[in-house]
Amino acid sequence: MLVPDEADIAKLLDMDAALAAVRTALLDVCRGTARNLAKERASLDGQTLHSTGAVLRTGPVGPSGGVGPGAEGPGGAGGGAAARTWHGATIYVSGSVRAHWTLVFNGDEGLRAVVAGKTLARLRTGAASGVSAGALARPGPITLACIGAGYQAWTQVEAVSRVRPIGRLLVWSRTRERAEGFAARVRDGLGLPATPVAAVRGRGGRGGRGDRGDQGPLPRHPGRRHPAGHARRAGRLEPRRPPRSGHQPVRPGRRGLHRRP
Repeated sequence: MLVPDEADIAKLLDMDAALAAVRTALLDVCRGTARNLAKERASLDGQTLHSTGAVLRTGPVGPSGGVGPGAEGPGGAGGGAAARTWHGATIYVSGSVRAHWTLVFNGDEGLRAVVAGKTLARLRTGAASGVSAGALARPGPITLACIGAGYQAWTQVEAVSRVRPIGRLLVWSRTRERAEGFAARVRDGLGLPATPVAAVRGRGGRGGRGDRGDQGPLPRHPGRRHPAGHARRAGRLEPRRPPRSGHQPVRPGRRGLHRRP
């Protein structure tokens, strides 16, 4: 059984690898060869347990994009290798005590790996923003507005910078000091023109339209459209704010992501 720690993950994975892995995982979900487990959490005494996971079926790909009988290759018709099913579960605790682990199983051999999860989670979450921007944001140089300068901010900016040239980065935080500090880190570490700002608005003020993430007021709700063309909301879930009665998660639709009525 493998037990890689945070230092191992930092050596083995970088943002380019994370972008490729997340893009492949999302395509697997579309093909029906992977399924995500909705995130669950439970809070008590100032600490919150979070859990999420996924199931992946591997093997030769058939004509319809699925895995299994009829697929070409060793595991398909006339082949010898069978498809395998893998299970992954991420469990972590937030609050006064922090622990973060990812468990990897397969159906034949049981537990195969216990992976230290902090670096892995930051790469994965940032890569999801990069894949989103690569697929949905307009091509060409962009102005990126980073709302927040906390734990996840670095990988969010790094991932987007790998899929779109960033002509300008605007950084907002609840404290000016954190915005200035993060902007300086980005300038030094990624070579991007980062500027701390007190507000995020377009050149035309409210309601400005265009292709830049700093134009127009940001939506107060992730389901609302943003006039800039592409807005990606990523951050921690707040356990002190339970979902509204009857609230359903975002689901894919013909015109993008929207919420169930």
